[in-house]
Amino acid sequence: MRVDRRLNIVVPVETAEGEVFVHSTPISSDAFRRYYLLIAKTFAKIYNQGLGALAGPRVAAHLLRDAAIEQAGPLADEEAREAAGREAEGLLAEIRRLSNVAAPTREGWATIPYQEAIDRGAISKEDADDVENILVFFIVASAMQRGEELDTVRKMTGQLYDARFTSQNYTAWVASLPTSTATDNSDSRPTPSSIPS
Repeated sequence: MRVDRRLNIVVPVETAEGEVFVHSTPISSDAFRRYYLLIAKTFAKIYNQGLGALAGPRVAAHLLRDAAIEQAGPLADEEAREAAGREAEGLLAEIRRLSNVAAPTREGWATIPYQEAIDRGAISKEDADDVENILVFFIVASAMQRGEELDTVRKMTGQLYDARFTSQNYTAWVASLPTSTATDNSDSRPTPSSIPS
């Protein structure tokens, strides 16, 4: 069975204003070519530490930053370490750029770029840290694994972190969401089971 590697991830986040959904797309081939070594080293760190899909999504962004610094080498000067840090932040910025937040409002679903949602406080720093780790794990696994291995990782990530996977881009996915809007009655808000995969 062939598994589509280009599935997107949807991560629910419980905020002070209610549940929102972060939709993220895997990086492009061009971005992979730019960051391939950092991605591969992050993948190796996740699996060499025995973390896999069980614990990897809790720490993947931290491991990515560590891998970037280690890539600079133990004898690297301050300038090389800063360059390595910039490479890690460049990949993280690309992941954030490919992520959007769907938030229920009285008028329907609002779209907020992920970084803007963090900057505005719509997603707390703690929640953003959790989401970023899941997204980095997803990006690394999508870039490095194939077929049934990747399908298994998706299933475990879905079960453990309530993530969903969809072939729809953000625009199509948000258009498929239930049309109920946020009101004072919390029962009218979409439940995770009503959110399309």
